Amino acid sequence: MKQKLLNQSEDTGRPRLTRREIECLYWTSQGKTCADVADILSIAENTARFYLTSARNKLNCLTIAHCVAKAISSQIIPPVS
Repeated sequence: MKQKLLNQSEDTGRPRLTRREIECLYWTSQGKTCADVADILSIAENTARFYLTSARNKLNCLTIAHCVAKAISSQIIPPVS
């Protein structure tokens, strides 16, 4: 099972993000702050910040804005409507 998960990220050519990392990126793309994201997901603000930082590192981005743009262009999250 673990090998299958590792292969999924290799097959797509992009790092595997957790559900929470993706949710935090999505809400950030909608203009929400870390505090807003934390309230929406019922988590601590520091936890939301941690998920965004983790996603930023996995996607090799310097800023959260760059990370959101890369997540959209990689079809990890939907485009802003």
